[in-house]
Amino acid sequence: MQFDIITIFPELFIPFTTTSVIKNAISKKIITINIHNLRHYTTLKHNKIDDTAYGGGVGMILMAKPIINAVNNIKDKNKKTHVILVSPSDNFFNQKKAISYSKNFDQIIIICGRYEGVDERVKQTVVDETISIGEYVLTGGELASMVIVDATSRMVNGFFDKDEVLNNESYLKGKIIEHPQYTKPKTVKGINVPSVLLSGNHLEIKKWREKKSSKF
Repeated sequence: MQFDIITIFPELFIPFTTTSVIKNAISKKIITINIHNLRHYTTLKHNKIDDTAYGGGVGMILMAKPIINAVNNIKDKNKKTHVILVSPSDNFFNQKKAISYSKNFDQIIIICGRYEGVDERVKQTVVDETISIGEYVLTGGELASMVIVDATSRMVNGFFDKDEVLNNESYLKGKIIEHPQYTKPKTVKGINVPSVLLSGNHLEIKKWREKKSSKF
């Protein structure tokens, strides 16, 4: 699966793409993550990509043309592509969306908002979905885009060496949070591991885990 991220701060993605399981998935060619500097898609002097807002107001607005140029250049006509603008919205990202993206699209293009927002004509011309990761405001869409890529990548076949890792994950089967987990030693500050987990009885362990999974 291919992810293309449009940003004015490409350096923020270096640790994300060169660490841990994301790095492994890239090296195994399970996923591809391309980072695109928005300034490379403007035709204005000094690589200008923002300007003041019509009607006044504090802060700068990302201009429409550089973003539209970027999307049109990046979009692969031979792939099922979904273009996302990360920006404040009442459309929130969740596990259901992550699964849908992984199954229904070959290419996800993510536009990272910045400053006071993005020219509305971007939404009207090249964006398929405007999405937020929560009811709070970030300084930019870069962190949110990493969340979307991370959660979606985990749903791609082959991301994990053993796909059964996903069988009982939180949120995978609706609004359910995975059961409590324990490891060695058996006692920590007087709190013991539940005896059923030490019994070796897999049926009883399964029942206990289902019972302890939280629904909301």
